[in-house]
Amino acid sequence: MCGIGGAWHFRCDQSEQALVQIGHNINSALVHRGPDSEGLFHDVGLGVVIAHRRLTIIDKSSNGSQPMRSSCGRYIFSYNGELYNHREIRKELEQKGRTFRGTSDSEVFLEGISEFGIEEMLNRTNGMFAFSAASISVLASP
Repeated sequence: MCGIGGAWHFRCDQSEQALVQIGHNINSALVHRGPDSEGLFHDVGLGVVIAHRRLTIIDKSSNGSQPMRSSCGRYIFSYNGELYNHREIRKELEQKGRTFRGTSDSEVFLEGISEFGIEEMLNRTNGMFAFSAASISVLASP
């Protein structure tokens, strides 16, 4: 089971080095949740860091690494769980012109958010999961 975590310093008073260290600390605490890899996203302008520890199950390639950016570049996503109907949703998204880097259900979920919005995508899902998503359009640096 993957591990996700993050922090938001709403006063934006943390340096880049401090945010990265916070992310590394989160990932260190979650190492037992995802031994296969780890990832970080941070934005100093918003004081945000998202940490991810990965346990690879569906897509074992680096294409499933997280935090993951949507193909349109607008969203950052960190996810844990399983989307049982990811193959059906993927087919629908491919028919709408979405392309995929890998075969992970995480990427399907992210591209679904990008295509349908979070609320509609949640209505389409069958699974168990937790996630965090951020819209890059509000972030200070892409």
